[in-house]
Amino acid sequence: MVGPLATALALAFTQGAVAQFTLACVGHTTNSNPQGAFAQSVAVSGHYAYLANAQGGLLVYDVTSATNPILVSSINNNGLYGDAVAVAVSGQCLYLGDDQNGLLTYGVPNPASPIWWAQNTDGISNGGSAGTVAISGNYLYLGNGVDGLRIYNLSDPSNPVNVAEVDTGGGFAGPLGIAISGKIVYMACDEIGGLQAYGITNPASPVFLSQIDTGNVASDVVVSNGYAYVANWTGGLLVYDVSNPLPPLLIGQTNNGGMAVGVALLGNYVFLANSWDGVRIYDVSKPSNPVNVGHTATDYGGSAISLVVAGKYLYVANMSDGLRIFSVCPSLNIALTNSNDILFAWSAPLGSFALQQSSNLCANTWLTMTDAVVAVNSQYRVVTPQPPTARYYRLRSQ
Repeated sequence: MVGPLATALALAFTQGAVAQFTLACVGHTTNSNPQGAFAQSVAVSGHYAYLANAQGGLLVYDVTSATNPILVSSINNNGLYGDAVAVAVSGQCLYLGDDQNGLLTYGVPNPASPIWWAQNTDGISNGGSAGTVAISGNYLYLGNGVDGLRIYNLSDPSNPVNVAEVDTGGGFAGPLGIAISGKIVYMACDEIGGLQAYGITNPASPVFLSQIDTGNVASDVVVSNGYAYVANWTGGLLVYDVSNPLPPLLIGQTNNGGMAVGVALLGNYVFLANSWDGVRIYDVSKPSNPVNVGHTATDYGGSAISLVVAGKYLYVANMSDGLRIFSVCPSLNIALTNSNDILFAWSAPLGSFALQQSSNLCANTWLTMTDAVVAVNSQYRVVTPQPPTARYYRLRSQ
């Protein structure tokens, strides 16, 4: 309400309060298999969510309505014993990393009826175990455990061809997370592997660039605008300047407990899968100083291990709890300008919101305001004259 509270809200806003977010769970699916089924990785394409479900294989959900995900297909690794731990989708092809059976390729022109196309078992005889998958252009990058990194040519997407192998250090140095930025592939590697970077101007002939010890298990990585954001297990979130990857320079870090195992980025916001601590959101508009601006109220009895941002929603693979779908709801900041107008400001990394007003909370009389909305960096702002009587304001998802 604008009135007596306006001055206090203005003070909080002008002191540079960072926008806060509420993570509201809007959709949930439970694993359909009673044993060995743990949601490990999720990918979203179009109206479908694909879940790597450990011994439960591959689950496909229609998420046309995020509040009501519908299971449309379940494939138990094409009958192969093993664990589906990673999934990526490109066009009408799906690639499943199975820790005992290598890389499995499926056609998904009809997501309700995946077609098994190919199996690549490179490195399994050396102890390899497919654990993470990333796609860039016509190439697929597979983190293959102690076997290191495998690179596949996808000129024929139904038949991946192994064109390169990178030894990331064997033993406890296998890639757990992969990010491609331009002509460089970054790998978050197990225990002694740290953060590694290779030049891939020619993906068939990777060139070593750098390796840096993260001091913990580097579990996942995303790269954008010259910065690498690393989920570093009990070490929290690390931020590296990789504008010169020889070597990366640690410039920021934060740790709110839990165990950082998965990371996604949208604009100026990092979404961190923090295991039993749930999901956290960090404002990284200043990468050297990540600020926690959102947190799930509970882990829902699971463990957030992997996540992806798609459309208006955040999809989380939550281990034994299954798949969780979240809406990210921003807080509305209200302040007075120097000319005593009202300044409204909010951030909306996912989805769009309309600013509404009402003079009576007891009646359903919310009206969408027609004042111009101006985008300033990662924030939306509206300036309007003070009303003659008290008003209530809210943001409404569109």
